[in-house]
Amino acid sequence: MLDVVQKLENSEMHAQTLMNRFRTMSTLDSDNYRTLHEDTINLLRYMLREFPEFLCEYHYEFIGAISPEGIEMRSLISCAYPRYMDLPNRMNTGRHVDELPEMQLRPPTSPAFVCLFLLDSYLETGTPVSVFPTVLDYISTNDLDYYAIFPRINAIVLYVGIQAINYIKSKDMTPSISSTTTSWHNNFFLLLLCPTKLYFTIYFSPGRRYLLTAIVDQLAYVNGITQYFSRLLHYLFEFESILGEQVHREIAIVIVERVPFPSCPWGLVHTVGKLSKIPLFDFYANEYFDSSTEIQGEYITK
Repeated sequence: MLDVVQKLENSEMHAQTLMNRFRTMSTLDSDNYRTLHEDTINLLRYMLREFPEFLCEYHYEFIGAISPEGIEMRSLISCAYPRYMDLPNRMNTGRHVDELPEMQLRPPTSPAFVCLFLLDSYLETGTPVSVFPTVLDYISTNDLDYYAIFPRINAIVLYVGIQAINYIKSKDMTPSISSTTTSWHNNFFLLLLCPTKLYFTIYFSPGRRYLLTAIVDQLAYVNGITQYFSRLLHYLFEFESILGEQVHREIAIVIVERVPFPSCPWGLVHTVGKLSKIPLFDFYANEYFDSSTEIQGEYITK
């Protein structure tokens, strides 16, 4: 894959230029933002067609540089997948999809995790719970600046996900509801989101939204990361009674708000399809959903 990525000469320089472009957009007024946004969407579509491996390689960095409003840009980047790969029908939610060999693969991104090894003890044993105040201090700033908070949340999400996959593989399992339920990795996310655990939770709404955004950002093409976070969202939906309606609503909205865009990542559509077929969740019955019966049928019947 790296050989293909290197066909885009000076890829690191191009990646940094693109990240600077994303960050600059957040400082513009509405008219200039609209113009640059349209140009950037066209650029990403071109790169998605001509250099998909480049977008895969720098997925983690690009996602961390895009403002919260850049939902379509996030979706386009997450749509990228290696050209050697044939994606299965994203509406097919059968068991065999989870058993594809590609689901054992790690995406090529290699972020530098700083100090996150402090989480390892909790992820292995469930102790010490004192790790939660440390995490909250790490992702909190006085002014709640997005570019100060989100890259840190993004790093934590991906780090915990990678550790979860390593744990599941060490037990000769695959990411499933049963395997993820028995690990501390999902419990870590559950406690961060649970509003009744005030000592642990991300108590400000933007931080909670950023955490959910970082989770949904991982729903890309067929690989182990996509599979794990798809299962994690399934797990979080099962605990509506613990998370409460408000948090449950935020989870659903962060997932569904990306569906209407023409370019929608394979992992996102696959996850929505799985969730919509579970009667217990009654996915479309909530008052904050407004979709046609044709769209609902597209997800539920296939």
